[in-house]
Amino acid sequence: MFFKRGRVVRSSQKTRERRKMFLLRLLFLPVLLVVLVGLSAFLAHRQEVLIQDIVIEGASAMTEADIRSAVEGPLSGTYLRLFPRANIFIYPKKVIEGSLLDEFPLLESAEVHFKNFHAISVVVAERQPSYLWCGEVLLWDDVEAKECFLANADGVIFTNAPSFSGGVYLEFYGPVVGVSVREGNIHAAPLGFYFLPVDDFHFLTAFNDNLKGLGATPRKVSVMGDGDYSFILANGVAVLINQKQGLDALLGNLEVALETDQLAKEDLVGESSRLEYADIRFKNKVLYKFK
Repeated sequence: MFFKRGRVVRSSQKTRERRKMFLLRLLFLPVLLVVLVGLSAFLAHRQEVLIQDIVIEGASAMTEADIRSAVEGPLSGTYLRLFPRANIFIYPKKVIEGSLLDEFPLLESAEVHFKNFHAISVVVAERQPSYLWCGEVLLWDDVEAKECFLANADGVIFTNAPSFSGGVYLEFYGPVVGVSVREGNIHAAPLGFYFLPVDDFHFLTAFNDNLKGLGATPRKVSVMGDGDYSFILANGVAVLINQKQGLDALLGNLEVALETDQLAKEDLVGESSRLEYADIRFKNKVLYKFK
C-alpha cells in the first residue's frame, strides 16, 4: 500500500506540472503573437520598404498622370488597419492590374512589376484604332456634330474619337449588341464593349477588305437586322449583304454580276457611278437599281 500511494503522489505532481506548463504556454502564445504582429506592422511601415515611385511604360494616347492616379488608389490605406498597402512585399498587384483595365477600356493589357524596394513599374499596352462606331442610326452625310468612338480590329469600342476628315476610318452604325470586354468594366455601353460578337465583326471586316480588293472604297457599314448589313461606298453606292449566305457565296455572286452586260465593275467603283445599290443578300440572285 505504501508504494502505491507514492506512485499516486508522484503522478498527481506531474499532472499539475503539465497543467501549469500548458497554461503558461496558453498565455504565452497570444502574447507572442501580438508581439510578432506588432513588430511586423512596425517593420512594414518602414520607409525603406514603402512604394514611393510609380514608373509608367507604354502609355501614348493616355497620360501618365491618369494611370498613376489610378494606381495610387489601391496603394492607399492598410490591410486590417495594420499593414500598409504600399509595402513593396504585400502591395495588391492583381488589384492594380484589374482596376486599370476596368477603368480604362483604351488599355488592352496592364502589368505591374517590382522595380526596386521603393518603386514599381506599370507596363501598359493600348488598343490600336482600326474603325469607328458612330451611333445606332446611319448618317448618310458627314455631320460635324456626330459623336464617334474608336474601335479596334475586334470591334472593341474603347474611347471617344477626335474629329477626323472623312474616310480615315470605316464607320459602323447600329446598336451595340456585343458583351463587355471585362466583367468589372465600370463604364456603360458603348465604352469597353464589343460592337458585335467578334465572329460577326470579323465577317464584316473581311467583306470590307474584299470590296477594297475589287477597287471599291467602303465608307460606312450599317446593321439592318437579321444578318443584313449595308455597305456604303465613297461614291454613294450601297451594297446589301446577308451574313447567312457566307462570305464566299456573297463575293462569288457579286463578281459574277459585275461581269454581265447589265452591271459592270465601273458601276460599283466608279466615282461618277449612277448605281444606287447592289443587293446580294439572296442566293444565286443579285438585285440592283440605277438612279
